[in-house]
Amino acid sequence: MVKKKTLLLNYVYYNPVGHVVEALKLTKGIHEGNKEKNIEIHLILNKKTAYELTEACDWIKKTYTMDLEEVWKKGKKASCLKRIPRRWDYV
Repeated sequence: MVKKKTLLLNYVYYNPVGHVVEALKLTKGIHEGNKEKNIEIHLILNKKTAYELTEACDWIKKTYTMDLEEVWKKGKKASCLKRIPRRWDYV
């Protein structure tokens, strides 16, 4: 079996729910355009948005949330950053 490539879509700066819907549309388009189905799609969203909507999207492998206030205060030591893998094939 061929290992899938990983793609991370960063939509963390936009917290209104309408922007989550935009991110879902973008990820769905990437999924549909990936005819070989060899890319895992991951998404980063703002902690203060409706990130739970991604649970209904089977084309998204995993969703990560980021607390921007924590990042601004703690920088690279923010705990929300520790949950996000460091290596991606596409960002």
